[in-house]
Amino acid sequence: EREAAVAPVTSRYFKKKPLFLISIPKSGTHLLFNLVQSMGYLPGGRKTVEPSPGTWNFLEYANTHTSARDFFIDTVR
Repeated sequence: EREAAVAPVTSRYFKKKPLFLISIPKSGTHLLFNLVQSMGYLPGGRKTVEPSPGTWNFLEYANTHTSARDFFIDTVR
């Protein structure tokens, strides 16, 4: 048998919003990809202007390895 969580579909339902991933190099990023895909997110890859709902995307560039400096500078702009 497979366990499942049951919850109502609201505006915050995961398939209505994209997910952005960030990770430290050599920290098991492939496991992060597997985890979010097992939760039902589809690969989105590189961030676009309008990422598709229900997909995981990179925050910057073509991978999840955004430097902390770049990450925090962008959050205060």
